[in-house]
Amino acid sequence: MFQLSPQQRAFFDAFGFLKIPGLFRAEIDALAAAFDAVFAAHPPSMVISSDEDVLQRTPRAATRTYRHIIAPDFVEKSPVLRDLPDDPRVRGVVAGLVDRPVEYRASDGHLFHCDTSWHYDAYGTPLEQTTIKLSFYLDRLRADSGAIRVIPGTHDHLSAFSRRLQETLYRAPDGIRELYGVDAEEIPSWTLDNDPGDVLVWSFRTFHASFHGREGRRSFFLAFSTV
Repeated sequence: MFQLSPQQRAFFDAFGFLKIPGLFRAEIDALAAAFDAVFAAHPPSMVISSDEDVLQRTPRAATRTYRHIIAPDFVEKSPVLRDLPDDPRVRGVVAGLVDRPVEYRASDGHLFHCDTSWHYDAYGTPLEQTTIKLSFYLDRLRADSGAIRVIPGTHDHLSAFSRRLQETLYRAPDGIRELYGVDAEEIPSWTLDNDPGDVLVWSFRTFHASFHGREGRRSFFLAFSTV
């Protein structure tokens, strides 16, 4: 089974995210082809436009309508992807980051034709439960093309720091410039540059966003929660 280093575990515990470069580089062409095949064969069940979703309330979205297309239960729809939750590398990452028993929770496939404002994944999981997300971005992404940005330490959702950002960045994204004097994309953060085959891991409670995203960015996520 794949094993993380003690330093990787310490980094995740302190900052709430981790990048594992090239973990699936050898299979990336097959993963990308399977992703495209699922979206071609299965109409997405959720299409969210920028005028109805607070997570797309960014300066870019004000100029035109952008869309976020979501396909739940994603890997289960593909014979190539469906075994990923039990892949030794995936299980090794999860076991290396969470000490309590965990269970595979769900997967989602995403096509982003939009930016996303600052948020944490507050939906569908109790705050006392630990949930981590393994993210497979299938395109080369940088800060100027929609790479995910995270705010280190915000996974500690009960801290005064995280609570302040919940109220200001998440619940009132339109007021960021008036309150802090900078635009949302200038909020101090860490950009996770991505090359196809990298795996990005973060806590459901870690604040994240993306800006300057090119249209059609492809990704799918695997979520694991403590029992």
